[in-house]
Amino acid sequence: MRFINTVRASFVLMTLTLAGCASLDLTTSEQVEVETNSENTDKVQLTSFELLALELKQQTNHYRQNQRSASAAAKSDFLAAIEFKRQGEIASAEKIFTRLSAEHPKLSGPYLQLGDIYLLGEGADKFERAEAQYRLALAVNQYNYHARNRLAQVLRQQGQFADAEEQYKKAIASWPAFKPAYLNLGILYDLYLGDKSKALEHYQTYQALNDKPERKVKGWIADLSRQVANQKTSQLAEVK
Repeated sequence: MRFINTVRASFVLMTLTLAGCASLDLTTSEQVEVETNSENTDKVQLTSFELLALELKQQTNHYRQNQRSASAAAKSDFLAAIEFKRQGEIASAEKIFTRLSAEHPKLSGPYLQLGDIYLLGEGADKFERAEAQYRLALAVNQYNYHARNRLAQVLRQQGQFADAEEQYKKAIASWPAFKPAYLNLGILYDLYLGDKSKALEHYQTYQALNDKPERKVKGWIADLSRQVANQKTSQLAEVK
């Protein structure tokens, strides 16, 4: 069990990394909504969570609706900074993102990327600095679910579990099909808040939103399903 919990906790960091390649305000491969033709879907064969996933994918992406446009030059600079970051040239990336945030204060992307860079640092104040940037991103665009997700990660790492839960929920409200928030909220319930039933529900929703089920999460669902079933059996025995 300790091994399983360690894997789940490390998956939080992996999720943050996967959400890191962002554009200005922002459109990423991760954000692309999957088009679903419900008329051609045999709903009789779908599980309740798969049906829920279809519904969620059709909900409004408030973040996309509230994106701000940027000049071609700003986009070019942003992508150059992303590439520097990808190659590990963090100082060069930070310099560009800092300049962009000063020149284009109404774009949330540079703030989010600076938060990620600060979080990579070694200083004792790295969480505080990263949190400040994520909050600046949200002040510019409250629907930036990437920033909500990152902010929740920082809050969780500082033991502020209730605040982290709230941010994950707000990320989901901004786009109900935003997968990472379901996964991370599931991990929060599972490992930090001890609510196995809610954790199971969020893992199942995350898995249903995937085009292809993830093996690790499938194992977590099986593990939690047994735990929840055993818990219910114990509760029934106590009633008797």
